[in-house]
Amino acid sequence: MLVGSREIPLLCATLEHGVQTVMRYRSKNTWDDVSRDVAAFIDLIGESEYRRLLLKIGSGLNRKGHITGTDDLRFSLELKLLNLELFRKEVAGQFPGFPDNIHEATDFVIGLGQTVPHLSARARAKLRGQIVGGLKTSGLRPLQHEMRVAGMICKLGCDVIFADLEGDGGCDFLAEKDGVTYEVEGKSLAIFSGQPILPQDADKLFLVLRQKFDGWKDAAQIPILNIRVKNRLSTSRADLLELAGACNTAAATRQNLRVGSEAVVQFVGAIPDAPYPKVALAARLDVLRNWTNVYVSQGQPKVVVRLFSERPGRFVQNVITTISDASKRQFSGNRPGIIWVHVDYISRHIFDSLTYAKKGSSLFDLIALAVLDSPKRDHISQLVFSGGAQLVKKDDYQMSSFRHVVYNSPRSKFSEARLFPAGRQLKDLEQPPRGSVAKALLSQATLTVSAAHQSRGPNRAYDDLLARFAVGNEVPLGELVAAPSIDKA
Repeated sequence: MLVGSREIPLLCATLEHGVQTVMRYRSKNTWDDVSRDVAAFIDLIGESEYRRLLLKIGSGLNRKGHITGTDDLRFSLELKLLNLELFRKEVAGQFPGFPDNIHEATDFVIGLGQTVPHLSARARAKLRGQIVGGLKTSGLRPLQHEMRVAGMICKLGCDVIFADLEGDGGCDFLAEKDGVTYEVEGKSLAIFSGQPILPQDADKLFLVLRQKFDGWKDAAQIPILNIRVKNRLSTSRADLLELAGACNTAAATRQNLRVGSEAVVQFVGAIPDAPYPKVALAARLDVLRNWTNVYVSQGQPKVVVRLFSERPGRFVQNVITTISDASKRQFSGNRPGIIWVHVDYISRHIFDSLTYAKKGSSLFDLIALAVLDSPKRDHISQLVFSGGAQLVKKDDYQMSSFRHVVYNSPRSKFSEARLFPAGRQLKDLEQPPRGSVAKALLSQATLTVSAAHQSRGPNRAYDDLLARFAVGNEVPLGELVAAPSIDKA
């Protein structure tokens, strides 16, 4: 995936394989190649339509008047595509290089641009529909993951067939290497998938708090409030205003307040006044540890509001269900199958915390055991997890990359058929739990994370919380990656 000073996926040849096309991505390209690749992608969508869709996303965010961190995450790929398109116009389509901060969008567009000329008219129409639909719904991440998978497969020396685009269903790709054909399916999930309170819903409440909170008068301290709802957060304007009013009352009286039958606002305590970046860093740590939505005001009156639900999240269950459904529906069972799950909206540090455990099994270890240790999935040869997009620079080139981990199935009927090298051997883990035990541990971990505060009693939990926010000027990097882990179970 190397281009001048940049590594990206490109196609070099096609061979007819029945009614489908076998493709192999090039490893090195010139900037003239890149310019043609981007032009091919733009021609597929139509320049005016493509720019209109991108600008609509940008103008929609600007109309909000306040772009949140969640907005930056949810629309990150689309905003990078917009910046790439503006840069393309600036250089009149002849690229001399790319800004570092849009490396994800660049690889995505170049991969698509090189794929388009080798697809049938039917497949091109289907691909165009996916791109236009994704731009209208901020749903391009799954397609981006497919391009990521295709690029990685080709780096392994495989010929790739876009089976899903050219056919009527089944897996995303067929990969041929050394006389063996693998069926490959890519799945993409957001890290907040299955959470009872979606970040975009929490942002609606936080925007109201930003406008309406005025219940605290002590400038020397910052109050911390908990909003606990039983299930999901109601996003009606009236209900959000009622919660904001309850926050004002709870802060002013330093008392807990029940809001209807579905929510409680708790006054946790107050910490000494501190600059916004310092408090925001502690809030980020709280988010990673407890899957909590946290609001930190930037101006006076200052406040920290933690929003969470009593209902357990279903991220782990969603991952397992996604893998199980793909195993059942996307594969023929006649070839070794590979499922690749990408977790969106996480850093490489968070991905590492899900992949590696200081002791025992990591979260991904247990998920892999739960889904692979089953005779129903003996056609699956390997399971891949990835996440944490990053720009890697080395010598005279730079590469858009990501973290990933590969697991070899202990039950695969295709035994030694391994497309990805150096996969983890689950059967070699120290005292590994079998699949049913892994599922039990995963369920227990989910419940434990959700009840982390209550399990230690309210007073101890509040003391811990106040201590966490009253941090020094520096928070160790290791703390920032301490996402919820199996150790808590």
